[in-house]
Amino acid sequence: MKVGCWALLAGALLGAIIGGILGAAVGDPLAAALGISNFEGERGFFIAFVLIPLFLIVGAILGSWLVRRRQRPTLSNQGDDQT
Repeated sequence: MKVGCWALLAGALLGAIIGGILGAAVGDPLAAALGISNFEGERGFFIAFVLIPLFLIVGAILGSWLVRRRQRPTLSNQGDDQT
């Protein structure tokens, strides 16, 4: 069974949304643990311009990979080509 473009796009979009939310939630404690100060919004800029985009990209890649992995044929149905 082939994975459609829409399924991959939906997986990437959902992964990016979850990644962005996770990046925002984990960002402040992670920035504090890294020793980034709050002076003039340094910590906020680090979260907004480094962590959230990083989590968005990783989430999108993982989301599309999981959709692709879920649609991969198993050993039991490899011979069932219905194209």
